[in-house]
Amino acid sequence: MLSRRLLLPVVAATAVAGPYLYYESGDLLKPLEGLVSASSAGDNVLSAAQQYLAASQSPSADGQLPRPELVPLEEALQFGITPQWVMRRWARVSTQLADLDLQGYRVTLVSGTQPSDVAGSLTYYFDRGHQLQRIELHGTTGEPGRIAALVSHVYGLKRTVGERPGEVLFRESWAGQTGSELSVVPAEIVRTEMPHARFVVDLKLTRPRGWQ
Repeated sequence: MLSRRLLLPVVAATAVAGPYLYYESGDLLKPLEGLVSASSAGDNVLSAAQQYLAASQSPSADGQLPRPELVPLEEALQFGITPQWVMRRWARVSTQLADLDLQGYRVTLVSGTQPSDVAGSLTYYFDRGHQLQRIELHGTTGEPGRIAALVSHVYGLKRTVGERPGEVLFRESWAGQTGSELSVVPAEIVRTEMPHARFVVDLKLTRPRGWQ
């Protein structure tokens, strides 16, 4: 069986060639009116990412943008990451986070400027041995097919029935317990000038069993 690390380049190519791979029915592209929305995202990190993407649509006269680090989804969502890598990859990292025995590192993620990219708040949780145990992402996207394909191919999440009207849900479970989950719901307000914020994504990835 191929190593899951070797699948990352394949997933990247799939994301570019067919971002709607898991949405052939077009259910996420139906009119959004009347659907139950996600809770409003008030996180400052998410807001900063969204502001960058909004500015990228109408740059200033000199063409300069307040450009944050652009980190592709395929690079950001992997369990080979270390605290040192996070500190090198981002200029600003919030470390005042803790969850039981895990230490959190929160950053602003902008994976690119295409509709299939994601902007939001990304948090890595490391154990005492500096091994990444959990990844959490709260953000927005214009086309959710890319992130859905990534977590499905690499981490084995399977599409299941959403718990809210309008929700598309992917889960990976064992022994009756949910290990990882991706939720996609229509944004509360959809604006023409913000094509990257049509959907809200919430992702919780738990380190797969036996992952090296």
